[in-house]
Amino acid sequence: MKKKRPSNERIAIIVLIVLLIIATAYSAYGDFVKAEAVKDMAVYQQGFQAGYEQAVVKMFEEAMGCEPVPLFIGKLNNQIVNKTINVINVECVRQAPAAGV
Repeated sequence: MKKKRPSNERIAIIVLIVLLIIATAYSAYGDFVKAEAVKDMAVYQQGFQAGYEQAVVKMFEEAMGCEPVPLFIGKLNNQIVNKTINVINVECVRQAPAAGV
């Protein structure tokens, strides 16, 4: 007794179904990776914003003490600058002549 060989049509359908499953899985994986990248970017942006806010608050708090606050910039637009300036609260400068009299 001979076994029935699958027809070429049947083989083609099976191959197409397998390719469709692979293509769908690849597309779903790509969407998953993109969604994870969006989540990661949101976390990075939140961290950047929190760091920015902390730096501004720290500078504000230090300037309230009427002492010069050094600000340092090491790199600007991918060029090493290494510059420092001192910032002081304007209210402290306005009060200084009145306190000295």
